[in-house]
Amino acid sequence: SAQFNIAKAVTPHMGGNRVGVILTVVAPAAPMVMPGHLGHIVGCAGTEAFIKALASELGSANIRVVGVRSHAIVDAVQAGSYTGEIFTAKAQSMGLTVAQWLGGAAQSTMLGRLPTLAQIAEVMTFLASDHAGAITATVVNITGGATHN
Repeated sequence: SAQFNIAKAVTPHMGGNRVGVILTVVAPAAPMVMPGHLGHIVGCAGTEAFIKALASELGSANIRVVGVRSHAIVDAVQAGSYTGEIFTAKAQSMGLTVAQWLGGAAQSTMLGRLPTLAQIAEVMTFLASDHAGAITATVVNITGGATHN
C-alpha cells in the first residue's frame, strides 16, 4: 500500500533524539455500515488498523503515529479540493446540489455541522506538537459526531 511504502521511506529519517510524528487523515467510513460502500468501508478500516499497527512498530524509535477521522469538510470544495468531484457525483446521484448534499451530511452529525479546513488544521497542528506527545496509536474523531467509536 502507498501508506506502507511512504512510512518505510520516511521513518529512517525520523525519531531518535527528536520525536517523529506521522499523521494520517481518513474518511469516517470504518465504523459505518452502508450498502454500496464495501470497498470504501474496508479501506478506511484498514487505514485505521494500519495506524495502530505502525505505531506499535515505531514507538520504540520515538515516532508517534496518529490518525484524524474527518467527515466531509464543509469548505474544502470552495478551496479547490479534489473532493469537489466526489461530492458532485454523490450529490447528482441523489438529485441534489453539492451545497444541499453537504447540508444533509451536516444534519447527520450530532453537532449538526461539518468540520472546517481550519478546524482540521488546528487539530493536526496540535497532534504534531509536543503538547500531544503522549498520543499515539489512535484515531482522533473530527466528524461532529457522525461516528462515535
